[in-house]
Amino acid sequence: SSDMKDDKVEKMYIAVVKGIVKEDFGTINEPIYRPTDDSVKRIVHEDGQPSVTHFEVIERLKDATVLKLRLETGRTHQIRVHMASRGHPLVGDGLYGEEKNIFGFSGQALHAVRLTFKHPMTGLKVEAYGAPPEIFKKAVKRIQMIK
Repeated sequence: SSDMKDDKVEKMYIAVVKGIVKEDFGTINEPIYRPTDDSVKRIVHEDGQPSVTHFEVIERLKDATVLKLRLETGRTHQIRVHMASRGHPLVGDGLYGEEKNIFGFSGQALHAVRLTFKHPMTGLKVEAYGAPPEIFKKAVKRIQMIK
């Protein structure tokens, strides 16, 4: 828990975002801010907390892009906020993009594929992997077939 808070856990995700991301890879280094105490939605704003997201294109599809994302910081909704701020909200993200999901995802097209951290007792490096669920794979194939 304290390692997560101190950004000592490496988090790797895959996501499908709307539109075609032109750069093959890049870094989004924009502060994320919570406008009000009761607000669920976050925004990119100079008064926010430092937030860094690295991305790499895995595949460009018809009107969507599959990305690998690595977080340096772990802000609430960080990937969602950063990608939406670049004009590429996650497919199926009703808060930061369009709730309408024509690609077949149930919810946001985001999946944690790897977490890396030091074991709290032994100090040894632990890597936990999570393969994307079948719905994720099927939806990506469906997008690939859209003409």
